[in-house]
Amino acid sequence: MKIGVISDTHGHIHPGAFDCLKGVDLILHAGDVGSDSVLVELETLAPVKAVSGNTDSFPLTSRLKEKEIITVAGIKLYLTHRFIERGLTLPPVMNDIHREKPDIVVFGHTHQQHAEQLYGIFFFNPGAVGYRRPGTRTGVGLLKLENGKISHKIFYLE
Repeated sequence: MKIGVISDTHGHIHPGAFDCLKGVDLILHAGDVGSDSVLVELETLAPVKAVSGNTDSFPLTSRLKEKEIITVAGIKLYLTHRFIERGLTLPPVMNDIHREKPDIVVFGHTHQQHAEQLYGIFFFNPGAVGYRRPGTRTGVGLLKLENGKISHKIFYLE
């Protein structure tokens, strides 16, 4: 199972992202979607699961939750936007993660790539694929779930 992972589009998808997402079975969007048109474009490639981010507003927030918990290929994924704040402080969502016991936490918000195994959970942020902040790189993530194993890759876009 190949899963494309993006975040922080803010209404704009870097054109190079579409090549990175070709052939995936599912796309996860970790919030700050920006507009329905982003989800419509992504759905032409694969089914999409998305959460709302701190800059999303109505009507997106009426249909996107703050978190999604899904199980794919026997792997439990926790999809959220604000897991780590700038300055790397952990928000209250950590209590929920502790309760849910996912195998993977996918998050966005920081616009910075992050991939780390910690306390038996794989934490993954592909970075922003829309407009990037100074000092960050545009990225698209790929998770591969196979025989209970998790592998990942981040594609950097110029």
